Amino acid sequence: MSYNPKLVKLQKNINLNELKNSDLDFIEKYISKDNIVELNSNSKNPIYTPKQTLSMFVSQAINQDGSCQNVVNKLALEKDKDICISTSAYCQARGRLSVIAISNITKEIARVDEDRINSKWKFRGRNVYLVDGTTIAMADTLANQKAYPQPNFQKEGLGFPICRLVGIISLTTGSIIDVNIGTYGGKGTGERMLFQEMLHNFKEGDIILADALYSTYSLLSFAIEKGIDIIFVQNGSRAKKTDFTTGEILGKNDHVITLKRPKDVPEWMSKEEGKNRPKELKIREIKTGDKILITTFLCKKTTSAKIIKKLYKERWHIEVDFRNIKITLNFTPQW
Repeated sequence: MSYNPKLVKLQKNINLNELKNSDLDFIEKYISKDNIVELNSNSKNPIYTPKQTLSMFVSQAINQDGSCQNVVNKLALEKDKDICISTSAYCQARGRLSVIAISNITKEIARVDEDRINSKWKFRGRNVYLVDGTTIAMADTLANQKAYPQPNFQKEGLGFPICRLVGIISLTTGSIIDVNIGTYGGKGTGERMLFQEMLHNFKEGDIILADALYSTYSLLSFAIEKGIDIIFVQNGSRAKKTDFTTGEILGKNDHVITLKRPKDVPEWMSKEEGKNRPKELKIREIKTGDKILITTFLCKKTTSAKIIKKLYKERWHIEVDFRNIKITLNFTPQW
């Protein structure tokens, strides 16, 4: 991919300043009428409608003075009619916002952004998605402790509720395509399980970049079946056994090998689905530094090892994106 980092940073600053300086009704400019109807379906206050409240909430999150009082004062100055500057009504309206509606709006904005972007900003005209997990410390309330119990390595009463989330972020736009949230511990709460429930977001021609945690036989077979290309890090146990003198040798520390279907079936997959997985898969392994990359780009003529290594470096953007999101939304940092 080729782009100018200075121009990207400038564009981000321009977009952020536009949001900061816009009026408190700007949400309508970014979402469809259907999502506006869905958002307003829970409307109870003629002033603090869900659409108005969400616009204020976003403005509150991105401005230096993120207080409820500041955003309510701003609304009162914008409107012609008298508005009480007590924050109570606004806070109650914010609590009534539909999480599902907000999630749908976020996804819609991300998809619209991708449709509008110039194909030159993409990798050979293809969408590249970054996948990773992170954790967030939550307010220490009884409701949060019940829904998201603190990890067992924290002493009871001394820690905070923690949620685990896995996100899909577009490399081209930086938009969050989808996110799945679960508890930090317990059966079925791992990153791979959360990611598995979001596979419907990918289509033929997409490219996924992820770390070693996602380099499973099941995810590889899914990608190959759907015509999706991946670049992952080889997981630790397989990486130690890598022998670049075997398989179809493409170059130094670059070869194509055949993986056999493992006997064990993942806990999220039925036995019938497990049997239907292909008996073997071909993947390419490339050494870069102290890592082994695996990819479905098997042809060295169309996609050289150098290109694959360079593309995988872009995965680091999701680490920075998560950090920026947490800082912007004032989340407590986690490991």
